[in-house]
Amino acid sequence: MKKIWFRISQFLLTVGIFTLFYYLSVGDYHVPLGTGFEIQGEKTIVEEYDWKGEVSNQYTIASYHLEDSIKPHVLPQRFKQVFAHVILVVLVPVQIAYSMAGDKFFPQSRPFINRFWRIVLNVVGLCIYLAVAIFLVTKYQEYIAESETYLKSLEPYLKKK
Repeated sequence: MKKIWFRISQFLLTVGIFTLFYYLSVGDYHVPLGTGFEIQGEKTIVEEYDWKGEVSNQYTIASYHLEDSIKPHVLPQRFKQVFAHVILVVLVPVQIAYSMAGDKFFPQSRPFINRFWRIVLNVVGLCIYLAVAIFLVTKYQEYIAESETYLKSLEPYLKKK
């Protein structure tokens, strides 16, 4: 009975992680170290967020200075997607550790793969995990730099609130 509850809890943990991932990808929140643009008719409010996702600087700019630029619409979405992936990469080891702990307490009667291939798959999985983690961190830093560059290009038009 305990084994069944453990398997159910594994499934619920997976559903919870992917629900959090989905919310972070499309939810209405402020991404840490990101920027936000709120277009209100003839003026646009530009917000910079600190590491907690709280507004650190807020500016206003006339909307015609944006010149139909797509960046105010795309940049916050890309920030959210990369941030969601970073959180997913952080939470995957928690799920793996939970699964491994369960395998220690509730061992399988017949393992699906032998010891050699288990080691090979673990090494390959670790390499892929590290590559993805490095890629996401550099991508997040790239978006931070891109938003700072974009804000500097708008600097002559910005009015601090």
